[in-house]
Amino acid sequence: MRTLFSQEAVWEIERYNIREEGREEGRAEGRAEAILDLLGEASCISEELEKRIREQKNLEILRSWQRLAAKAGSAEEFESLILRNS
Repeated sequence: MRTLFSQEAVWEIERYNIREEGREEGRAEGRAEAILDLLGEASCISEELEKRIREQKNLEILRSWQRLAAKAGSAEEFESLILRNS
């Protein structure tokens, strides 16, 4: 048996999905900023590394990177750690 949803229900589901996507993007951007802040305190961050961090949208990877950034003594050490763990 097939269930039909009203157009209003379909729109509400779509709005919910869009809000969730926005929240996920916001969380990823926040993690990336936290990583860059941690690394910026220790050393200068290359444009390539900054781009790589900002382009990463997987929250699990960003959480892992944030822990590594907190332990790394420099941006170069962090970069070698994430390359090794990739």
